[in-house]
Amino acid sequence: MRSNGGIVGARKTASTSTASGIWSLKNQQVERGQNNWVINSVNVDFFIAGGGGSGGTEWGGGGGGGGTQTRTSQELMLDTSYAAVVGGAGSSSSFSSVTANAGSNGGGGGGTGGTSGNGFAGRAGRPGSYRGSRGGGSTATGSDGGAGENNSFTGTAIGYCGGGTGGAGGGQNPDEGATGFGAGQGNRDFNANGVQMNGTANTGGGAGGGGGGGSAGGSGGSGVVVLRYSNTRTITVGAGLTASHTNADAGGGNSYTRLTAGSGNVSWS
Repeated sequence: MRSNGGIVGARKTASTSTASGIWSLKNQQVERGQNNWVINSVNVDFFIAGGGGSGGTEWGGGGGGGGTQTRTSQELMLDTSYAAVVGGAGSSSSFSSVTANAGSNGGGGGGTGGTSGNGFAGRAGRPGSYRGSRGGGSTATGSDGGAGENNSFTGTAIGYCGGGTGGAGGGQNPDEGATGFGAGQGNRDFNANGVQMNGTANTGGGAGGGGGGGSAGGSGGSGVVVLRYSNTRTITVGAGLTASHTNADAGGGNSYTRLTAGSGNVSWS
């Protein structure tokens, strides 16, 4: 027998937005099983990339890429604030209690070529995570960093957390080979010559290392937090966070919010 919420009179109908009256746990379960009960949560998937490491100075190694983490089907309560942080160069990004550790800075240069100054890889120690690639060492032509991760969380493959190229010595240009997803290319001896040294923003790519003559290494690419949720829900992004929104996967019923800078709270209704 179906409940009327403990109310005498016209029959009350439970729905996904309201269920007035007093309902026993048994009748709540019945209504939930028939998809009639109030929904007070939202399932959210999220992808996190930590910021990439900086490059070493003067024949320095490339910076390591930041780590990534992916979570799916996380049930979050509506009208509840959840903290998010987008890491800058060499710092972690996080959403709620999940944190992706950033790659360490590239080591300082020195020496006469060799492989000194490699950037340590990013660290991401939870299930569903990727450890950012190690930065390349400083050599005569600047060795490549690791390739990083090609991730399709948003439906389009994007490269994250590659290691930066090491600085080049002897007046040589840095290695023109694959420098990793979102990673910066190292500087050459004495003269940058227009070479990109910084990791790409919002990819967690490591920076390129500096060449000779006291040249500094670049800055790592900042991190990112991407949230995927039902397009029947509305997200509110609090002050302190920079965000963009898209229904790129609208055919599948999803919306995406991309947090690209800052820290603050988000909630859904």
